[in-house]
Amino acid sequence: GADDLIRQLAGAIKEEGTPEGSAAAPLPPPPVAVASAPKKEKDRKWSRDEMDQLHKALLRFPAGTQERWHKIAEHVGSRNDGECQRKCAEMKNNFAATATGMHADQST
Repeated sequence: GADDLIRQLAGAIKEEGTPEGSAAAPLPPPPVAVASAPKKEKDRKWSRDEMDQLHKALLRFPAGTQERWHKIAEHVGSRNDGECQRKCAEMKNNFAATATGMHADQST
């Protein structure tokens, strides 16, 4: 389901060199484009197909890939590199917040 997709995406966007179980540093903001997209375009909801394509692209172009976000955006087809990077950062933050709330008290 959706939770599985989010877990898979979070794993695919995990930064290289981050030790297992530690929080990764937040992604830096994407570079500002000279001509920004209209607000309507920025707020457009991601479709299931776009999310599937994003997931496949993240697996195909792991961290360290040259021009990674450009290649990911080309694979998604309907989003630019900044939108893809922002969506991944959003999902990573949402997953981290959810995972933090899921930890059971292990002091017993």
